[in-house]
Order: sequence, then structure tokens, then C-alpha cells
Amino acid sequence: MREILERIHTYSDQAEPELLVQLVEHIRPKKRKHPGQAIKNLEYMLKVLEANPEFSAAFSHYVKHLFYSHNPIHLYTDTGIMSQKGFFYETISKINHK
Repeated sequence: MREILERIHTYSDQAEPELLVQLVEHIRPKKRKHPGQAIKNLEYMLKVLEANPEFSAAFSHYVKHLFYSHNPIHLYTDTGIMSQKGFFYETISKINHK
């Protein structure tokens, strides 16, 4: 996951959702039986961002740039976060399910 955040730091001005897709894949647990792993993965990502302010700033810029340059519905579906259900329900479901 740190490698993805490093790439976001390097390419934060590019508005391609591929790196966000990779982050979502890393946050999701590999097996549905381990939903707590998503929390651990997300906590790890937050620790990396807190320890590296330049990553945090780049991640913030990257996400804002994505939202400004993409149709939100396409962005959610491209990253695998949203389908027909509500955004927050689907986000949690996608994080907890792989």
C-alpha cells in the first residue's frame, strides 16, 4: 500500500482512477471471512499518511483532482465502490468484501 501512496505522491496531478482502484483493492480483505482486516488495512494507510505529510498532501490533491475531473458516478463505479446501492453502504460493503 505504501508503494501506491508513493506513486500517488509522484503522479498526484494525473486524474486517472487506477491508483485509487489499487488502494481500494489493498484495503479490502482478501477473504470475506476477515472483515476486520479492512479496518487494519485502513489504519495502516492512515499511519503511513500521518508519518509522511508529503504523501498526505499528495493523496488529498489526487482525490480532489479525481472528483473535479471525473463524473462522480463513473468514478465510483470505475473504482468498484458503487453500483445500485447507496454510496456509504456500498463503500463499507466493498471494503469488507473481496
